[in-house]
Amino acid sequence: MGYAAYRQTSENGYNQREEDVLAALAQAIDKIIELRPDFVIHAGDLFHTVRPTNRIIHFAIEQILRLVRAQIPTVIISGNHETPKQRYIGNVFKILEGVRDALPAGQNLLQIVYKMQYETIKIGKATIHAIPQCRNGEEFNRELAKVKPDTSAEKNILVLHCGVKGMREFAQGDFNELLVDYEYLAQSPFDYIALGHFHNFSKVTQKAFFSGSTERMSFNEAGFDKGLLVVDLEKPFLAPANPCFHPLKIRPMLELDPIDAQHQDAAAIGETVDTILRQNNLTDKIVRIKVKNIQPSALAILDTKKIREAAQTALHFEPIFEKAAETGAAVTLQTSIGGVVEEFIAFMHARTDLDPAYKKDLLEQGIDYLNRAMEESEK
Repeated sequence: MGYAAYRQTSENGYNQREEDVLAALAQAIDKIIELRPDFVIHAGDLFHTVRPTNRIIHFAIEQILRLVRAQIPTVIISGNHETPKQRYIGNVFKILEGVRDALPAGQNLLQIVYKMQYETIKIGKATIHAIPQCRNGEEFNRELAKVKPDTSAEKNILVLHCGVKGMREFAQGDFNELLVDYEYLAQSPFDYIALGHFHNFSKVTQKAFFSGSTERMSFNEAGFDKGLLVVDLEKPFLAPANPCFHPLKIRPMLELDPIDAQHQDAAAIGETVDTILRQNNLTDKIVRIKVKNIQPSALAILDTKKIREAAQTALHFEPIFEKAAETGAAVTLQTSIGGVVEEFIAFMHARTDLDPAYKKDLLEQGIDYLNRAMEESEK
């Protein structure tokens, strides 16, 4: 929650994508209450930043209390997005911990795990072993070494917020990202492993899954359903029946097939793009199309205004034009960008010339400065 992108606002004046994320979470809570599971696990990144706004915090508390009132025990661990590296900032989960402490004693309906250390939680006949976001990989591995199944419990569940070594999605490393060995997960004695951090629903091992996010945060997630994962530990793991993925109804994100304009003039490029856009229903969708290998002379006179008019029913339209350079390398000119933080992260990931440690520190500081600047502009 708190993720925002693009310039469109809702009827209430809030960023539309921020509203979309909140609506998706509320829809997920509706489904959970309908399904009435024995308990709920959220494996991190409940918030998008370490400093969510008061409105976002209030919304989070409202949704959590819906589960509490439905008598559904809920466990939430912190992820890298909401975990500050500077102690003076404090942790937003401290507020949620206050909500937990205000609940009637003995009900065990809300557990918040955020103190960068391994904790166990007992719910009925199950023991949940949770490791939240840690400061670094060394601390994470130290906490992971402490984990042992509870022999007194009928079921043991491990909850981690991390990437997985060996998965190509984590080959580049991400901001404040922790990694666990694939072999550790594959050989784990736990009955189920709930993983947070990766945004797309994914099976890692027979018993380890990323449920994914409840909304799309980038075009890397276009084409993937978003939802929640229901696991029955009394039954064998046989997908798709168990675990069972329940998709949510969210705003469509459409990545159109790229166009190779190597031998086209400006008029032909405009006509090709216009035809493709009009062949698709773009209304209220988030849309991107890439036109590559454009000759500089064609790009200079390309009627981008007319192209945008063809996509005016979309919530957000993002054409990307790649100019064919004389050396044969492509130069990307993006005419529309998302949030400034998202753009900065993408820019830093593209910088392969930087020392990894320096790059990570620069990325972390840049995100922190940008978030502060945006907060100041809202005051």
